[in-house]
Amino acid sequence: MKYSSKNIKQQKKVAFVQTTHLATDERVYFHQREALIAAGCEVLVVSTYLDTTQMSNNEKMKKIGEELTLFSPDVVICDTPLAVFAAKKVRSSIGSYRIIYDITEWYPSDQHLRGLSLLKKWVKASLLYAANLYAGLFSDGFVFGEYYKSLRFRRLFFWKRHIFTTYYPDLSYFSQVQTKTDFSAWKFLYSGVLSERKGYGRVLSAVKQIAQRHPEKSFVLKVIGNLKDVSLEESALPNLKYEFLDYMPFRSFCEAIADGDIFLDLRVVRKQEYKSLPIKLFYYMVVGGVSVYTDMRGIRKGVPDHADFMTLVDPHKEDLVVLAIERYVTDEAFYLQQSKNGCLAVHEKYNWDRIKGEFVQFIKYEKE
Repeated sequence: MKYSSKNIKQQKKVAFVQTTHLATDERVYFHQREALIAAGCEVLVVSTYLDTTQMSNNEKMKKIGEELTLFSPDVVICDTPLAVFAAKKVRSSIGSYRIIYDITEWYPSDQHLRGLSLLKKWVKASLLYAANLYAGLFSDGFVFGEYYKSLRFRRLFFWKRHIFTTYYPDLSYFSQVQTKTDFSAWKFLYSGVLSERKGYGRVLSAVKQIAQRHPEKSFVLKVIGNLKDVSLEESALPNLKYEFLDYMPFRSFCEAIADGDIFLDLRVVRKQEYKSLPIKLFYYMVVGGVSVYTDMRGIRKGVPDHADFMTLVDPHKEDLVVLAIERYVTDEAFYLQQSKNGCLAVHEKYNWDRIKGEFVQFIKYEKE
C-alpha cells in the first residue's frame, strides 16, 4: 500500500493498549514500538494483562481511559475487543484519534470456551463473536499478523485499511550464526509450555529414542519454559543430558536459543491452532537451527518454502517423528544445507527490516 507524503504526519503520539499481552510483548515492544520511536513517534504501551485476576473489565477500561486521557494520542493500537471499546469510550470525551485493531489472537478462542457445557459454550461464543465484530466496526483499520486470522475482517470490513505485519524477527537481536562443525554432539531445544497438549512429553520421548539409537553421539535437550510446579526430567542415558531454563526476558531468550541445533515442537493442534503461524519458527531460522514441527496449515500458508529448512510432521506418528529428527543427526550435508537455507530465507524475506517501513507509514497515515 502506497501513501502520499502529504498524508504522512511527521510526528505522532501512538498508544498500544494491551489486555492479553504484557507491556514487554516481543512483537509490540521490541519491534513495532521500536520502529515507531525510530520514526520520530512518541509511544506509550498500556497493559492490563497482569491485572486480569485482580480487576474487572470495567476497572480495566477505567485504567486504560485514565492512561489515554493523560497521553492524548493520535493513534491507539488495540489487541482485543475490550481494548477497542475502552479506546472508543475515551475518544468520545478527549477528541478524535484513529483506532487500529491489531488481530493477533483467535476470538473467541478455544481457551475462552474450555470447561463449559455445550449450551454455555454456544452462548459465550456468540457473545464474544458479536463483541469481536463490534470491535471491527469501531476500528478505523487493522493490523494482521497471520492470513487466516485476517479473513473474517477483510471480508466483513472490506472498505477499511489494513496491513500485514507477520511475526518476522529484527535480526539485530540475534548473534552471528556459527556453522556447525561437530556432528558427534547435538543440542535439541524445546521452548514453550511444559504440558502434554503442547507436545513436551512427545519431545522427551523422541529425544530419548534418538539417544538410544545413536550411542556413539552425545545429546543435550535444552528446555525453556515455566518450571514452577513441574517435575524436571532426569536422564537415565549416559549420552543424554538436560538443561532447564525458566522463562526469561526477550533479549535473554534470543541469546539462549543461539546454541540450538534442532528445534522441536510436537504440539497437538486443534482446529484454530492448526491455522496459526508460530512466531518462534522465524527465531529458530535466524540462529541457523532447523526445526521439526507439527504440521500446521498456518505454517504452509505463511512459509511456502518451509520444506527447504524445516520438517513438518504428524506428532501422533512417533516413528516418523524420530526418523525426521534422525535424518538431521545422520546426514551432515542435509543438515548443513537446510540450516543455510533457513538463514538465507530469513535474511532475504522473513525479517522485520523488510516490512517495518510499511507498518510505520500505515500507523502515521493521516486521512485527508
